[in-house]
Amino acid sequence: MTAMARATACTIAVVAVMVGSGEMDERGVFTETIVPGKVYIEQMAKRGVMIKETKHRSAIVKW
Repeated sequence: MTAMARATACTIAVVAVMVGSGEMDERGVFTETIVPGKVYIEQMAKRGVMIKETKHRSAIVKW
């Protein structure tokens, strides 16, 4: 499975399990802001998708 396919399929699977288990109880169309981040990252790691946050300063100068 390609990295893109794994990231897409695993995201759908993780969120579907969260909805099915009642961990997410929103109805209808929703944004990623209601997905519990820590749980999502842990579940993705179990599926071989590592999520790493990095911070850096932009080299773009704003006048």
